[in-house]
Amino acid sequence: MRSPLVQPLRLERDGSARRANAVVRGPEPREFPIVCRPSSHLSSEFAADVLLCDVTAGPTRSWKDCAAPIAVEDAVRSGHRQVVVASSGNHGRAIAHACRARGLKAAVLVYERTPADVVASLLALDAEVYRAPDRAAVHAALAAFRADGWYAATLLDELRASTLMPGAVGYRRIARAIADAVADDPIVVVPTCYGDGATAIEQHLVQLGRQPTMCLVRAAAGDKAIAASIATDVVTAQVATLHATGAIDVGLKDEAFRAGVVTMNAAVGKRLDLAEGGTPGALAYLADIGLLRSGRSVVCVVTGALYPGLSG
Repeated sequence: MRSPLVQPLRLERDGSARRANAVVRGPEPREFPIVCRPSSHLSSEFAADVLLCDVTAGPTRSWKDCAAPIAVEDAVRSGHRQVVVASSGNHGRAIAHACRARGLKAAVLVYERTPADVVASLLALDAEVYRAPDRAAVHAALAAFRADGWYAATLLDELRASTLMPGAVGYRRIARAIADAVADDPIVVVPTCYGDGATAIEQHLVQLGRQPTMCLVRAAAGDKAIAASIATDVVTAQVATLHATGAIDVGLKDEAFRAGVVTMNAAVGKRLDLAEGGTPGALAYLADIGLLRSGRSVVCVVTGALYPGLSG
């Protein structure tokens, strides 16, 4: 039984694609390229060795495309036909796309403030979308879906904070691209830090013999340019663990994201998610505290380009 606190949303359209009666036994999902290259634009502006690690060439143009197909394959192997995820956008789209490719049903839990175009993009991928008023409702709904036999692609709170979300091993590809591109222990800027992706990249870099300093960028308290993250207690604990390893937290106001995304669009050559606008603000902060003068490589992970139909 679903939690009474979540409201289903439906896409009104003429006709709808039929879902396969059996799991699609297609080929394993193909890996998309991850390009890690120097940025002359940002290197010149901040007088540092700045590289861009572009992870937006996947089917939903987000770094979540590294993890979602692996999670869905795990669901298939464990006999599940339905996958539920709590997401403010990119994770939900990646899971919905991977589920549709394999003939599975996807359900995505979003917060009330999630933009309408994000919800529409999820519905267009044949996902069931449920809007929840608050974090408690998200937790209750996740538990209800799991009790109904759904595979949870979002960690529930009783699981250990050291456990990464299903499919997170896919982020190893990002860590490998970074390690192949730089010879030192890099500073890694992650502009959409809600725990799991940054945690996985940090852990995989350590396994590859590097000691990165993670820079975590988020919206300042009270600002609303970036949609609220669906953060379970596990994700909150993961961020706290990153802080314990020396991670740097940067909170930026709305105007910093809006100005910064223009800079990043020019540097990357794509129309990026608004969240990517946090990267220049993070670099400015690192310069202010003197960390850019250390001579270490700075790798800025580009985690999301605009999905078709989303406004910029």
